[in-house]
Amino acid sequence: MVDFTIETEIACAPPEAFAYVTDWTKLATWQTNTVSAVPEQQDPIGLGSRIREVHGAPGGKKIEELVEVAEYEPDRVSVASQK
Repeated sequence: MVDFTIETEIACAPPEAFAYVTDWTKLATWQTNTVSAVPEQQDPIGLGSRIREVHGAPGGKKIEELVEVAEYEPDRVSVASQK
């Protein structure tokens, strides 16, 4: 498993930033190796939500993984883990 933290300063209110980084359709705009991200359901993100991600890898390879939201508190915490 890969564990990482991204820290940056953003000139907007915390709820606006949280909404952006938890919007599956925007994942590839800030996660640079992400090629695509498709949710398994169209419900709002929350505990148990799943998404199929495809990431670019060295040598032009693609890596697909299923990710599930393991912890979620609106406007505070979103933790996803591989399934």
